[in-house]
Amino acid sequence: MSHCCGTDEPDAGASEEEAGGLVHAEAGVTEQQLQGNLDYACGQPPVDCAPIQPGGACYNPNTVASHAGYAMNLLYQVSGKNPGSCNYEQTATVTTTDPSAPSSPVRRWLGWLPFVVDLLRPAAFLILIWCSFVSSFLLW
Repeated sequence: MSHCCGTDEPDAGASEEEAGGLVHAEAGVTEQQLQGNLDYACGQPPVDCAPIQPGGACYNPNTVASHAGYAMNLLYQVSGKNPGSCNYEQTATVTTTDPSAPSSPVRRWLGWLPFVVDLLRPAAFLILIWCSFVSSFLLW
């Protein structure tokens, strides 16, 4: 399984935006593929995977996806942020935004919306019952 990072120089054709960013796994990538990426990245000097080992600062969440993301990003950073040099056999891609982070305050607020709706749903039901109860007395 061959992977990446034969150069420390950024791709001459890459814009500054393309040369920055984060590496993340493509949708549908298996844990076996991610484990291969993790093993490869952690085996490359000077990548230090101690933080994702038990007791390390980045150990949790203890998932192959999380650990592979850490290792792939670290390898990407130390290899000069060259998007063409680390494709992990097309199981990962470079993005300029963190796919796990909300991109704006509005998105962060909207992230709470399902929780708020679930919280208010019983209250709305009780208000509906109360209104029905009150209106039945008013119609007498």
